[in-house]
Amino acid sequence: MFLNFKINKLISAVLVACLTIGIEKTEAESLKSLASSGISKKLVNESKFIEECDNETSESETLIDGMYDELIWQDGIQYGLVNEDELATVYSCIEDAENVTIPATISHGGVVYTVDIIGYEAFKDCEKLKKVEIFAPLLQINRGAFMNCSALESIELPDTVKSMEEEVFVNCTSLKTIKLPKALADVSNETFKNCVSLMSIDIPKEVSRILYAAFFGCTSLTQVTISDGVKRIDEYAFSGCTALTQILIPDNVESIERCVFSGCINLNNVKLPSKLKSIDSAIFKNCISLEKIEIPQTVERICDKAFKNCISLEKIEIPPTVTFIGNDAFNSCKSVTYINLPDELETLQDSAFRHCINLESIMIPRKVKNMGNEVFFGCDNLKTVMFENIDKLGKETIEDSIFVGCNNLEKILVTEDADITILDETYIPDGCKIEVVG
Repeated sequence: MFLNFKINKLISAVLVACLTIGIEKTEAESLKSLASSGISKKLVNESKFIEECDNETSESETLIDGMYDELIWQDGIQYGLVNEDELATVYSCIEDAENVTIPATISHGGVVYTVDIIGYEAFKDCEKLKKVEIFAPLLQINRGAFMNCSALESIELPDTVKSMEEEVFVNCTSLKTIKLPKALADVSNETFKNCVSLMSIDIPKEVSRILYAAFFGCTSLTQVTISDGVKRIDEYAFSGCTALTQILIPDNVESIERCVFSGCINLNNVKLPSKLKSIDSAIFKNCISLEKIEIPQTVERICDKAFKNCISLEKIEIPPTVTFIGNDAFNSCKSVTYINLPDELETLQDSAFRHCINLESIMIPRKVKNMGNEVFFGCDNLKTVMFENIDKLGKETIEDSIFVGCNNLEKILVTEDADITILDETYIPDGCKIEVVG
C-alpha cells in the first residue's frame, strides 16, 4: 500500500513538472522520462498508469503474427484465420507434400472462411511439391511463397491475383510453364529468379513494371511476350537468360534500366521502343551474338558499358539526338567496321571504343568538347581519324592517351584553321601524319 502510494505520488509529481515547464508529452513519452529518472521497470509496471496502457494494447498482442486470430490445419495446409472478415491466409504446408489443392473456402467452428492470400514463405523449401491446384479467389501472393520448391513443374494462378510480392518462385528449378494472372499489376523483384526450366512467359496487359531481376538466370527462357501496358523494365530483369534469342519491346516502354539483357549470350535480335531516352549502363553487356541494333531516334545518352563485349555487332548507327557516349560503351565490339558519330555529340568518355579492332576510320563531330582516356585504345586497324573542330576540345579536354594502342593509325585530319598544337601532348603512333583538309 505504502509502495503504491509512493509510486503514484512520484508519477504525479513528474507529470505536473512537465506541464509546469510547458512541455507537452504523450503518456508514452512521460514513461520514458520516468525510466530515465532511474525508476526500475518493476516499479513502473506496478503502477495503475502502466496497467491502463497495457490494457489498451492487450487485444492486438493476442493476434498471431499480429494478423491472425487462430492457426488451423486442414488437408496438409495450415491457415491463418481472420474472424472479423471471415478470411483465411495459406500460412504453411507440410514439408513432404507432393500435390496440394487450395480451395476457395474452408470451414471452421461453423464459419466459412474465404481463402484470399498465400502468405509469406508458405510453401518455402517444400522440395517434393510438384503440383498446386488453386480454386481460391486469391488477391495476393506474398514474398517467397514458393521459394525453393525445386520439384514444382507447373502452376496456374487465378486471374483475380493483383499482387505478387518479390521472390515468389525464386529457385523453382523445375518450373516449365506458368500463366500469369490478368489482373497482375507488376512482376516483382526476383519473382522467377533462377527458374532454369522456364521456357516462355506472357506478360499481361495490366502489368506496368517488370522489376529488379524478375527473370534473372532463367537459362531456358526462349520466348517473352511483353504487353503494351508495360512502362518500365528494371535492372537485371532478363540478365543471364542465355537461351533468349529475340525480344520485341513495345513502344509504350519508356525506361529500360541497367543490365537488363546483360549476359544474354544468344540474343541476336532486339526491337527497342521508340520513346526511349537512354541506353542505360551495361544493358547489352556480353550479348556476344547480337549482330545489329537499331537505336531509337529519341535516345540522348548511351551509358557506360552499354554494348561492351558485343563481339558480333558489325555496324553501329547512332541517332542524331545522342550527345553523350559513356565509359566502355562499345568496348571490345570486335566486329564493328563502321560507326557514325552524330553531329550533336559532346562527350566521349574513357575507353568508349577500346579494342574495336576492326574499326578503320571515324569522324569526331564539331561539337565534341570532352574526350576521355584511351578512347580508341587497341583499335589496331584504325587508319584515319578526322576532327571536324579540334579547337572545341582544347588541350585541357582531350586526354593524351586517346590513340594509345592504335599502332596502324596513318593520319589525323584537321580543318585548315585548326590549332594543331592542341595535339602536342597527345600520344601519336610512329608514322602517323597530321594533315590539314579544306
